[in-house]
Parts: sequence; C-alpha cells; structure tokens
Amino acid sequence: GNAQLPDAEWPQIQRGEIYYLPVPGFLTLGNHWVLRAEPWIDVGEVPDRAAGNLDPYRAWIDGERLSIPLVVRSRLPGDRIKPLGMGGHSLKVADLMVNEKLPRRLRERWPLIFSGGQLIWLPGIRAVETCRVTEQSSNVVYLHLYKVGGGG
Repeated sequence: GNAQLPDAEWPQIQRGEIYYLPVPGFLTLGNHWVLRAEPWIDVGEVPDRAAGNLDPYRAWIDGERLSIPLVVRSRLPGDRIKPLGMGGHSLKVADLMVNEKLPRRLRERWPLIFSGGQLIWLPGIRAVETCRVTEQSSNVVYLHLYKVGGGG
C-alpha cells in the first residue's frame, strides 16, 4: 500500500528558472497547475477567512507589504521561511518540506513565491508570518494554486 503518486499530479517548475507573477495575473506552471494572484475586494472579511482557511493551496497576503511582480522559483540552498503561527521564527525551507512530509522527489522543483527577495508563500504547505493579513490590512492579495482540467 505504498503507491507513489506520479509527479504529474503535483505542481513542479523548472529548476533555475525565474517566473514573474503580476497582480492581477496568473502563471501556468505545467502539469495543468495554475498560480493566480488577484486583489481581494472584500477586505473586511479576510482576517476571518484567512484564520479559518484550511486549504494550503490558498493564501491571503497583505498587499501593502508586497513588491510586484511576485517572483516564483524553485528552492535554493539556504532558503528560509518564517511560517505563519511560529511567532516569527524562521526555518530552512528544506526542513519545513521534510516536516510536512513533501516527497523528496518533489522538493527540488516545488514552486516558492517571493516578494522583494523574501519568501512569502510555500503553496500547499504554509503561508508566512510577515505578510499576514490583519484587521489593519486595507489592501489584500489572494493567491491560489490549483489544477485545471487534465483529469485528476
């Protein structure tokens, strides 16, 4: 019962490539995965929605703290993340991927979302403390990584 899902079931990007994500806009990542960024209109409901969000493929980010376009690339040695809910402590991205049981063969080509050189979202795993939406946030960007068509 240790069946491996084929890599095509997962978002994977080319190593060493840099992709730019405008807001609003979208990127097609291959394997039928799409990464979309759009301004979120009803800002007042976001803190509740974000707090109750159990889908790691969706994130609400404080737009005031973003540098546009967002940059999408694969992991590099030394990449660190300050995961939401860890009080600002940072972890190696590699360690977080292990902790979250992301299969080893997927880690090198997993998409990471950056703003101004800072990792803001590890889709499928965790959003980041520094761009957390609060009651004061007046400008919110919604990020969504999802699979289109192609069966599945």
